[in-house]
Amino acid sequence: MVVPQGTANSEGVLQFQVGRGQHALLPVAYVMELLSVPVASILPVPHVPDYVLGTYQWSGEALWLVDLGAMLGLECLELGEEAVFLVLQVGGQRLGLGVQAVGDMVAVDYQNLRSPTTLFSGRLSPFLNGFWLGAHHEVHLFLNAEAIVRSEMFLTPAAVVLE
Repeated sequence: MVVPQGTANSEGVLQFQVGRGQHALLPVAYVMELLSVPVASILPVPHVPDYVLGTYQWSGEALWLVDLGAMLGLECLELGEEAVFLVLQVGGQRLGLGVQAVGDMVAVDYQNLRSPTTLFSGRLSPFLNGFWLGAHHEVHLFLNAEAIVRSEMFLTPAAVVLE
């Protein structure tokens, strides 16, 4: 189990849904912005994995947008006219994570974090710090923002020349 560096026993996290029923959490320290993006303004990029939706002009830069559920091997994002993205920043790298819905910011206690087990495998396990069981025994995935943003599974914006 990896606990982000520089944290005490508890910290603020953002709750959100990946797909229709999977709850997930990320430390708010990595979340720069919640972004609502018109799907028609996402520029598709050829020859990238299927979970990469494309790029979007954001604050003067090309921001990569990914379907977080598909990237993790979970349910794909249901796209309508607009999609919601969490803009994460780790060091100088930024990435937009497409999520189904955004919930509240809450404080969580790391003492209640359960270690990832063999229940979580495949594409999800490298991006998972652990999980919590909610009041109704629903699983809340605690994701590793650094592993997601620094993943080799997506390209850096400098690697693509936009015409």
